Amino acid sequence: MRATLLTAIASLMTLTACFTGVESTPRITVPADQARTVTAEDTLLANVKGEPPKLWKKGKRFHITDERFKLLLGATAPADSLAGHEISYTGMRNVPSPTGGSTTELTFIADGNDRELTYTLGIDSSTICSRPHLDIPFAIETSMVKQANEVLGGRTFYVLTSLWRDHLDNLDNRGRKYIAVKIDSVMPGTSVAPLRIDFTDISHGSRGSLFITPSPSARSPRTFANLFAISDPHKRYPDITDDRWQMITLGQITDGMTRRECRLSLGSPKEITRMTNYSIMRERWTYENGVWLLFEDDILIEHRL
Repeated sequence: MRATLLTAIASLMTLTACFTGVESTPRITVPADQARTVTAEDTLLANVKGEPPKLWKKGKRFHITDERFKLLLGATAPADSLAGHEISYTGMRNVPSPTGGSTTELTFIADGNDRELTYTLGIDSSTICSRPHLDIPFAIETSMVKQANEVLGGRTFYVLTSLWRDHLDNLDNRGRKYIAVKIDSVMPGTSVAPLRIDFTDISHGSRGSLFITPSPSARSPRTFANLFAISDPHKRYPDITDDRWQMITLGQITDGMTRRECRLSLGSPKEITRMTNYSIMRERWTYENGVWLLFEDDILIEHRL
């Protein structure tokens, strides 16, 4: 009985090792591309930025993204809501600080109200004016939005994500990716992504929005280059058939697809595990929510969505 049990255990261990090889294989992650080439998409909005504070003039407009902006105004905060509305800059002045130094007050007025709104910073105005830009929390310079609209408005690009949003930045699951879209307008976005790009799917007429930052920083997933392409992405993969490409635009997969096609369709997996079975190389890709793909020599042989 003991010999039979040991033989069974040994057989199970041999089978497991031959099939998976997981025990001796470390987790594989896709490293960041530290030498990524600067593209036309990276530089398209390079000149879209806030004005240096020394150039601010009376009447400069700001769009307020969040009601928390009123917390910055102290006793001058109005009772009425400011989120979604605009205010106008009226000036900058030095005032004594409680510790004997100097602080700066930026002053504004809200539309339809002449009451002065004051935002106090703990530095003097000369320091502020020496800076290349000044970010005011929960406020977007409308001049920057106008600049972006002049660059993008009316043009055709290719959207790289199916995670379209609505005008309130809520997820809309009707989107497709790698398709031609026409930019309808650029509007104020959120504090994190100050530009909202509204567009229309040229083929189907569906409308969506994406919120981006004009900064080309590779650390942000919401740069223009991460969400849009100037040229048709399908042309980069001439070996992918039109039928297969149609599935990719819809985020679909089928057995027989290559790893590259699956990555284009579903994105990069959370984890990749390599497995060996004699002369066959297998890879298991794991995504969120229990989704997994199994490849054999680069071809998808099994999956669960």
